[in-house]
Amino acid sequence: MSKKLLVATVLLFSPFAFAEEPPTTPTDSGGVESEVSLTGNVPEVFKVTSRAVPSDLDFSQAADVKNRVLGVYAFEYNVRIGSLRLHSNNTSGAPENATGTKIDLGQEIEYHFTCNNSSAPTVDTSKTITRSALQTAGIAGVDIRGRGGDLEAGYGIKDECTLFGTWQGNPNALPMAGVYSDKLTIEMKQ
Repeated sequence: MSKKLLVATVLLFSPFAFAEEPPTTPTDSGGVESEVSLTGNVPEVFKVTSRAVPSDLDFSQAADVKNRVLGVYAFEYNVRIGSLRLHSNNTSGAPENATGTKIDLGQEIEYHFTCNNSSAPTVDTSKTITRSALQTAGIAGVDIRGRGGDLEAGYGIKDECTLFGTWQGNPNALPMAGVYSDKLTIEMKQ
């Protein structure tokens, strides 16, 4: 008795039990036609990863650093970017020591990006981001969104953008000894 019940249950829920034959439609040429609808799904991709370029930075009095590679951000997305912002971990917008004192430089650090996708970069490559802009923006960050975020081309984007820094030491002031650090974070939102 239990075996018959199981067989009846399988037949009842089988997709083939009630499958109908697709309808046919007469054509003007005297034939018939039938169609099958196809649909598919492309999953949403929206991510950014980063990697730092290892080595100590020179913040000495004699430092004259131009276009130093600081890190690389890899973007991959197939939905429009609503906002793309860069912010500093430090309230001063600059590298700070353990006591929260920012590094005293002759020329403050300035950041800029280059991107592999030069025709529609993810990041605004024409913008120079200053320490004071990062300080003023605070946790909200500085807007760095480029044209690529609009997905003008009609397809998803994989782009790699390199972060560069430029600064000079202060020949008139000897910085306090110690480690100076900062974390630059990119936040990407839809």
